[in-house]
Amino acid sequence: IEQLVAQATRVYTDYDRDAGWPPRLKNRREVRPIDVVRWRVPLPVKKQLDFVALAGSNAQVQDELVGRVQLLGCHVLDHKHAKAATQRVRVCFANYSRNCLIDVVIADGRVERVLRRPSQCHPEAPAEMALAIELASIHPALKDQVEGLEARAILQMPHPRSPYREHRCLLVVFTDQPDPHVERRALYSAIVDLHLQQVIHAGDAP
Repeated sequence: IEQLVAQATRVYTDYDRDAGWPPRLKNRREVRPIDVVRWRVPLPVKKQLDFVALAGSNAQVQDELVGRVQLLGCHVLDHKHAKAATQRVRVCFANYSRNCLIDVVIADGRVERVLRRPSQCHPEAPAEMALAIELASIHPALKDQVEGLEARAILQMPHPRSPYREHRCLLVVFTDQPDPHVERRALYSAIVDLHLQQVIHAGDAP
């Protein structure tokens, strides 16, 4: 603890507190200002659809999208390009049949790279959450208990020794209905394997 306090104090005292904002180090003469980059919504929905269509028209991508496939998202990789047509973006698909993700990198209006990635390398998408909740809600162990409950889903990494450890799985948690005055309890839970399209665990919430 004393060492951490000493380090924090040293960093604090190295700054010139009389120099105002932004903070400056004492005895520092060469100051190079950094331009402020204003954040903008990078990809309107229409532009995202254009990039998804461009990815889907590529022959290599079409070969990878055989089987049960879900679009997970379209993300900007490079914010330096002002025009959407020249932005560098990634379109990500989940191929549940092959148990992997397909990343399509697009730059300057053309497909630059097509990559296979492990199935857990992208956050859960809304469509996946809806599917996982639906499968969990009709599971025999839960369907009579979860009617009328609120449900949420999040990407779940199976245990390293689990036979499902490399599959894309979502944890579904059922809670009481929202109440601004009461903390919601987790009542029931299920783990849904999207590769197998089935519930691999269901029961009371841990």
